[in-house]
Amino acid sequence: MGLEAPETIEEWETVLRAFKEQDPNGNGKPDEIPYLHSQTDVNRNFLLTGAWGIGTNFYQVDGKVKFGVIQPEYKEYLETMHRWYDEGLIDRDYAATDDKLKDAKVTNNQVGIFIGSTGGGIGKYLTLMKDDPSFQLAALPYPTRVKGERPIVGQKDAVFNGLGAAITVDNKNPEATVKWLDYAYSEEGSYLFNFGIEGESYNWVDGYPKYSDTVMKNPDGLPVNQAMSLYARASYAGPFVQDRRYMEQYAERPEQRESIEIWMKPVNQIHLPLLSLTSEESSKFSSIMTDINTYKDEMLSKFIMGTVSLDTFDNFVSTIKNMGLDEAIAIQQAALDRYHARQ
Repeated sequence: MGLEAPETIEEWETVLRAFKEQDPNGNGKPDEIPYLHSQTDVNRNFLLTGAWGIGTNFYQVDGKVKFGVIQPEYKEYLETMHRWYDEGLIDRDYAATDDKLKDAKVTNNQVGIFIGSTGGGIGKYLTLMKDDPSFQLAALPYPTRVKGERPIVGQKDAVFNGLGAAITVDNKNPEATVKWLDYAYSEEGSYLFNFGIEGESYNWVDGYPKYSDTVMKNPDGLPVNQAMSLYARASYAGPFVQDRRYMEQYAERPEQRESIEIWMKPVNQIHLPLLSLTSEESSKFSSIMTDINTYKDEMLSKFIMGTVSLDTFDNFVSTIKNMGLDEAIAIQQAALDRYHARQ
């Protein structure tokens, strides 16, 4: 349609309206769904809220912990989402769209913009649509509100992302379990967890563990991430160290490699580091946030869909605060202060 990839929220609106009103696929009809996001994306949509300088959950500014959804800027974000929903720029059925429906909508060329990852999004759908030369995907930068500004927040994980393993008192073979966990950090175990079985899922080529065609060109037509998951855990998670040579091959397409570069641009200054709570803090924090998150997630969709007016946003904020938010923030603040004291 002659448009550049959008960089600002205003440009997003321009592109989404063009998807809705014009014929981006050349098939005689506009995209039925300019912007597709799931319920999960709504609840943690740092993709867009970063344009307003805030996070969706707990974040920090100059060492002071804040909670995203109670900020005035979050109301502005919701006003934008409601306007997009009202105009039909957002999928009307997003709350009921699961992974299967998402796959169907994307592969039926009904969608303009969707949220996805380098492998499970770009790689997956380009593989599924490999026989359709008109199907193309490109990574978008995290949007800002001022053209040329560097995005303030994006995806970023700590070196340790909170995933681990534990052995309970019910385990009848703790010694064997520990040996298995320890094996993942050995040289041999690392190759197994990252690359799978030598001779089947990978081979050594000039000292480099290269995935075989069983993974990269799966004879059953599986996308790379799915074929890889039959042999190794590198493409999702586990108690092991992810090998960078996995990503060098996983991002096999130029569109994937470009996405990594684009999505590394945000400054990510407001992210909280991985914080350690005491046992007492953890129990109290979990109790408070379980109730808050249930209420928050329910209300966000009501605001976006317009079943609850944003004129009641202050009541929404008051309700969350009355559910113990200040205590939860204090717990996070104490943990952040301890983190800085250790540096």
